[in-house]
Amino acid sequence: MSYDYDDEFDDLDDFDFVQAAKDKKAKQQKVEQSVKERSTPNTKKPEPVNPDAKSTIIPQQVKLSTSSSQKYLGDLLEQFNSRQLDDKSAIQNLSNQIQVITMGNVDAGKSTIFGHLYHLMNKQSHELEKITKLASELNRDSFKWAFFLDTNQSERERGVTIAVNTYELKIENKTFIMQDCPGHQDFSDSICSSVIQPNVGVLVIEAHQFDRLIEQVREQLNLLLIFDIQHLLVVVNKMDLVDFKKKIYKEICEQIKKMLTNMQIFKVQCAVQFIPCAGVQEIDNNLIEYTTKMQYAETTLKQALMTTKPKALQINQCDPVLLIQDMTVSDGKITSTCYVLEGHLYLDDVIYISPNNLVFSVNQIYDLNKNELKEAVQSQVVILQLQIYQKNVPKLQTAFPSDLCLKVRPGSLFRLLGSFLSNQAVKQKQTKRIRAKLFISDHQGICAGEEFDSFVGLRRVEIRVNRIDAILEGEKFIVRGQFCGYGQVCVCDLILNEDVFVQKEGVLRRIIIRRGVQVAGVGFVEAWQ
Repeated sequence: MSYDYDDEFDDLDDFDFVQAAKDKKAKQQKVEQSVKERSTPNTKKPEPVNPDAKSTIIPQQVKLSTSSSQKYLGDLLEQFNSRQLDDKSAIQNLSNQIQVITMGNVDAGKSTIFGHLYHLMNKQSHELEKITKLASELNRDSFKWAFFLDTNQSERERGVTIAVNTYELKIENKTFIMQDCPGHQDFSDSICSSVIQPNVGVLVIEAHQFDRLIEQVREQLNLLLIFDIQHLLVVVNKMDLVDFKKKIYKEICEQIKKMLTNMQIFKVQCAVQFIPCAGVQEIDNNLIEYTTKMQYAETTLKQALMTTKPKALQINQCDPVLLIQDMTVSDGKITSTCYVLEGHLYLDDVIYISPNNLVFSVNQIYDLNKNELKEAVQSQVVILQLQIYQKNVPKLQTAFPSDLCLKVRPGSLFRLLGSFLSNQAVKQKQTKRIRAKLFISDHQGICAGEEFDSFVGLRRVEIRVNRIDAILEGEKFIVRGQFCGYGQVCVCDLILNEDVFVQKEGVLRRIIIRRGVQVAGVGFVEAWQ
């Protein structure tokens, strides 16, 4: 028996949650209409309810003790309802930035390649002298280029990238916001919880060890594709260790193309380019110019980056929703790194955390280079300096110890206080049960009843495979039983150990399940309860 799986929504246990939500909303509107009719004099005809209109009245759930607090919260609500984006310069600046994520094996040379490219673009001779001396002192002469980017002392001593390093790379008239990811599986948590929605994915491969590391290459491709990249640059590094042989380079390119063909779950639409290079060498500046030793190269790394384009920006609503990556408290200062999912945020805005209900005012907004900003707009990663809110707001926490902030989990959301006061419905939903479409990348496969460590969006949770509903064969999903094997695509019903935010598109839709530090499957949330 086979059936066409609906990518939009499907039921869980034969229950239509979408229709149920519509029925619930209709029932709520009916109750609101009834209350309004009872409170309206008989001589006046009641006006119809407009479910899309924003209320300008403080909802009954917020009880105010004084007229001053009534006026104050009323002003916040009015600010929310009339919110507009007046200054579009932030959007213009962001539209000129291209987000790039680099991945590869621990010794593939990611930091070396881009540290070398960074130097070629900036020509910081004095800094190069300092770094060359440091590399020599640490007995790591070949790491001098990597030290431009791996600025953490522990990373320099160990010779590996431990956390996702973010830096800015300027090439001619374009600005690239680079995220250099750790190559060792032990640090994969950093990738799952830090990478949002890059435009470009760069996969760095060691030419002389491709066959030995092919499974790691496959796993890294899986991760890159679920980040919804528009451009994929496959950099075949260390060509000098295989005598710059064209045959070896072409064989690697063909195998990568086959891997991409087998990952149709992702409906890959990204443009793919292959680039041979020798990142640690200075022969002909091969990262930015063609070299006689690699005449078969169709492009250089610099040229490939310059052909990429940023994603089109569209501010689809004015009130902000921010996805929290982390929150820290140091010397009494509360700092949070966030990704703006929707809308725009201004200085002095009053925001609260969902689901923690902690209230803050926004003191400072910075970009990743610590430049001060007046606002944060959709698709931007920013750093917020916050202050605990001093005025009372019923049902929200406006007085709490600062160490409570340390319990805020990645994957929580910041919302404008006005959205709470207006009791606005939001697109993001919380759930403990999801249906996901997964590509299985572990040779052990997955079984019904098995438990996994996982990431849904940025939130790390434990999941249990409640059942495997179907497995893809050809272009049809076939009803199956308890097991899904390596390289297959399945639809699973998953139970989570805590609530997570999900949505139909974007970062909150992606899911990564892991067996230890080994990625067992990747994919997308398709429906939820």
